[in-house]
Amino acid sequence: MADAENDSVDQFMGTMQQLLVGGGAQEQDIVLPERLDRTRLDFSRESLHVLDDYLNEVHDSGDTAVGLSLLTTIWAAALYVGEIIRRAAPHRHFQWVTISETEASSTGATTQQFSLGSLRALRAQDGELCLPSRAVLRVILRGRKARSLHSFARGAIEATDSPEPPPGGSASPSFSGAFAG
Repeated sequence: MADAENDSVDQFMGTMQQLLVGGGAQEQDIVLPERLDRTRLDFSRESLHVLDDYLNEVHDSGDTAVGLSLLTTIWAAALYVGEIIRRAAPHRHFQWVTISETEASSTGATTQQFSLGSLRALRAQDGELCLPSRAVLRVILRGRKARSLHSFARGAIEATDSPEPPPGGSASPSFSGAFAG
């Protein structure tokens, strides 16, 4: 069962990343695809500035009506951000998981604007969740007033840079500030 689930996750991630970095079928493309310089998306932390600029343009355009293109944009951007975090914090052993709307609401990850049904998240070996889709959605909805994706990722990565607990601290560091949008 685990192998089938991993294959499904790999296939989904491949499709979403192709939409973001390589383009996809016109009817399944992201919002305003011509405004994203896909050639600059190289999975580096710096490339998150490109994604921030693009999502701010999506916000500014007002083209944020719920539809397949908007959901594709959120999913693809969240996978891109999450993959950068996962690669930059290998000692946390982040794995992609699908969480249901019920689980997401218990972590405070839902929005009153619309329901995503289920979403992809990163779960660390200690069970801590990282929700890049929440950060992406905030940028789309709030534009430059929201915390940037670059800042979100940097906070998540820096919060996990030290595998050792702080002196006098707990063995399980708190990431509430790192993952808040």
